[in-house]
Amino acid sequence: MFKRRTVVTITVVLCAWLAAGCTGGVATTTASASSNTSSSEVPNGRTLPPLGTLPVLTTVDAVTLPLDVYYATDRDRELWYQAVAILVQECMARHGFNFNPGTPSDRSMISHRYFLPFDLDMAQRVGYHTPPPTDAIHGTGMKSPTNSAERAVLYGSSSSHAANAPAGGCFGEAENRLARGTPQATLSDDGVLGMQNKAYGSAINDPRLVEAAKKWSTCMARAGYRYSNPVDAANSPVAMSSGQAQIEQAVTDVKCKQSTNYARIGFALMAAYEKLEIEAHAQQLELYQQASRAQAENAARVIAGFTGGTGQSAAPTG
Repeated sequence: MFKRRTVVTITVVLCAWLAAGCTGGVATTTASASSNTSSSEVPNGRTLPPLGTLPVLTTVDAVTLPLDVYYATDRDRELWYQAVAILVQECMARHGFNFNPGTPSDRSMISHRYFLPFDLDMAQRVGYHTPPPTDAIHGTGMKSPTNSAERAVLYGSSSSHAANAPAGGCFGEAENRLARGTPQATLSDDGVLGMQNKAYGSAINDPRLVEAAKKWSTCMARAGYRYSNPVDAANSPVAMSSGQAQIEQAVTDVKCKQSTNYARIGFALMAAYEKLEIEAHAQQLELYQQASRAQAENAARVIAGFTGGTGQSAAPTG
């Protein structure tokens, strides 16, 4: 659900708006694979999920996983950003300020930087230094308040400048209007992301991927590289460096992943563990998805009212 207090992407953007200096995004996972698990059970004793069909891997941006469908779409998020800007501008005008916060550029919520590198062409060009995702949403740029009075009304404060401002400032008012009449979800984009990272952790320690890592390690050793698993290789000083050495290691890494199916098994296992997460949190995920779509519909109505010639946003009903 698009709320400043819960959604990673929105939080990151509003941190830029608020100039709060906070950070967000996916933390790099460096879990090492353990080899002392049985072939029939995961470490806590549960039966291993079926592996399923190994996916065909082409490029990093072509990877899909089961939890992807629960993220807010880029279009819905773009509508939300635009509606927030409209509502904030209106609110600021009511308090005597001519202020448009603008809209941010942002990446897609779906970006699977797991088991890298696995694209041979990419490895030959950049080695381990896979470019970050490009922006999927292209905004107008964000504007910061120019003085303390604007800031107080925009964000809300105990200052005398904000005496008549809504709770949470104009940003808070905008968020509340877009959430009006929507389901009260207990999950958020960062919650979905947490499930995805949990699935990765389960996959990396699954005995089937541990076995593939052993085969990968043997393959790398034949080329003169001594690593226990691909995570160690990706975090090595060579991988972190620039120049031909890291490219050569990355190319060998990818070729060994291809010959052992390491990355394909890894993504198949992630999909299997994500399905378990979906089964365990089906109601939460469904409610979250409904809330996200409802907020996007409210945003679309705000934009339609503003662009329809009235110069005033259409208030979401409910």
